[in-house]
Amino acid sequence: MARVPPVFVHIRIGLLAISILQVFWLIYHGVLVENRRGGTVFKRLKKSATAFNILLLILVLSNITMLVAVIIRVLAATREDYLLSLILLTVSAASMNHSYICCTWNRGSKLAEIVSPRTFPYARAIVAYGPFTFYATPIATIVQIAVPTFDSSRVSQVLYILSACLTILFDAYIVLMYSRYLHQLSQWHPNQRDEHLNIISRYGIASSIAGVMCLVGFIGHVVYGDQLEGQIFSLFAQMFGFLMHSALLLMKRMLVRQKNKEETERRLASKAAKVSNSRMSDQAATMLPIK
Repeated sequence: MARVPPVFVHIRIGLLAISILQVFWLIYHGVLVENRRGGTVFKRLKKSATAFNILLLILVLSNITMLVAVIIRVLAATREDYLLSLILLTVSAASMNHSYICCTWNRGSKLAEIVSPRTFPYARAIVAYGPFTFYATPIATIVQIAVPTFDSSRVSQVLYILSACLTILFDAYIVLMYSRYLHQLSQWHPNQRDEHLNIISRYGIASSIAGVMCLVGFIGHVVYGDQLEGQIFSLFAQMFGFLMHSALLLMKRMLVRQKNKEETERRLASKAAKVSNSRMSDQAATMLPIK
């Protein structure tokens, strides 16, 4: 294994620290911000356990595990450390791929069915059957470690690249779908626009582009292995993986802000209507003839 520049380790430790803070922010935001009127902490926690929140949490935790695995691999002093890091790396990569496409699909599937109904079944097939390919990679790696006489390294590489290609196809579909929707949105009257879908589209495009760059890095790492070039591609992948889930966290924050804004506007409009009705009633009463 080529010597890893210390700055690579420092960058990974920095990404790891920020990602851990993002986990705490996600839990805090889901329990105390999104459901601030939800009653007890237990009830808030239960209400915040939506499919999107759980998938997003798994995605961030998977990225954390991957960063830890790479740091262990770089600093590995024994063969056991190296094998442990290899298992953690392949399992976390599969989990990250799976949770990412499910997270993206959870937010964009309804819009995808409307905007691109002809290609919708193919994207749905990737979401449904892609995980078989994703998790086949760590299984092949574990088999190779458990049975040293069985060389599955080539199979693992092929499965790894196939998983990446499937996710890249999915990302390309998501980017095209959201771009088409934003193009249609620009031609609509402002009163006809759904700001929630606008936010989902913009941040969905950002996370998908970051996801593609992350997967390009993974493929480069598989091709070059533990050489210096492979280490550069690995760091490249982890940085864009961090940006990918950060874009989804920002999407979540902006959606909650938009929801609160709309609730405030409705509340103010309701108060204004009540005041207006009260004034009209008072004026009508003063205009009644005196008997």
